[in-house]
Amino acid sequence: MNFNKALILDDEPDMNEFLSDVLKELDFREIIQLIKSTSFFENYSSDLDLIVLDLFMPDMDGVEILRYLGEAKSEALIILISGHSQSVLKSAERVAKAYGLNVIGSLTKPFSINTIMKTIEQGKDLKKKPKQLEQKEFHFSKEEILIGIKNKEIVLYYQPQINLHTKEISGFEALVRWSHPGHGIIFPDQFLPLVSKFSILGDLTKYLIQEACSFFGNLAKLGIKKRVSINISVYDLVDTSMPEDIISLIQKYSLDSNQVILELIETGKIEDHPKVLEILTRVCMKGIGLSIDDFGTGFSSLDQLSKAPFTELKIDKSFVFDVLKNANTSKIINSTVHLANQLKMEVVAEGIENKETRNLLRELGVHLGQGYYFSVPLPSSGVVNFIKNFHYAD
Repeated sequence: MNFNKALILDDEPDMNEFLSDVLKELDFREIIQLIKSTSFFENYSSDLDLIVLDLFMPDMDGVEILRYLGEAKSEALIILISGHSQSVLKSAERVAKAYGLNVIGSLTKPFSINTIMKTIEQGKDLKKKPKQLEQKEFHFSKEEILIGIKNKEIVLYYQPQINLHTKEISGFEALVRWSHPGHGIIFPDQFLPLVSKFSILGDLTKYLIQEACSFFGNLAKLGIKKRVSINISVYDLVDTSMPEDIISLIQKYSLDSNQVILELIETGKIEDHPKVLEILTRVCMKGIGLSIDDFGTGFSSLDQLSKAPFTELKIDKSFVFDVLKNANTSKIINSTVHLANQLKMEVVAEGIENKETRNLLRELGVHLGQGYYFSVPLPSSGVVNFIKNFHYAD
């Protein structure tokens, strides 16, 4: 793919010329150089391949331009630059991404030729990758979903969770998929909203807990003893017999109660639901683990942490994705780990995609790691083979 047209907006003439020379080296054929923000709007066009934007301009700040680009649905690659603090740059990058813009880097002045060239080249590689196809929208009836459950078309995939300190497999998170006979694999966001709409979430959850316990019972027969995290919504917690039902399954499949972790999603305001608090308390009294998902976002906050007897917290993947780039994020995770240690809770980080992130999270004290760096979610048929062949690469 050819990259022909670029726009530079920077009020420093020397920086403007420097950037222009770099882009010429990278074979950009048309380079628009601007030193005034107000000139941007008359020079912007949808065929721009790259925009290099200085955030701090005397006549208009770069964040206003990001809003304009977002509203224009610009597909250009964007590099943010500034001589000011890194935290402001990172905040502006989050703004840009919230507008759906393609930010490929945020650089603090001064930076080297190699740095800007490497950023642009990596951006080119990303641009070459085809965009993911939009997910198909399905309109299943209540009866179709119930038949899917009855026929065991709705299945669990398992993503490994690795102890970052012992370097061993601790367990797996159970993730629901629908192996539909006519549509292939359907992901949860394509059918779970319908499950909620038809008020059959409880039926699905009971079925999935049964399937997870059965599978890990079969693993136990092979001498493999691992834990399993099962996602449940606060809206599942309406049946006060749930703790006894889970214990019955644990006993039926010869598991230990601490092998099962209920990972609470969509926590809502727990204190507004006394029955929910009762069930969560009784679950923990029976030795079953309780994890708070997406900690640090939405309702998964310190307030919720104080309302129920959680044994684990799961750091939201947005923090994990950002940890290598943002020193403040690193401090937040470190503080979260310290808090968890004080409360005698384990910390899980999901969304680990590279070795550097894994190593930093281990240094910050995170206990368990999960993400594509270790493995994609596996069908049940692939779990034993993964366990046998797993190697923690130092």
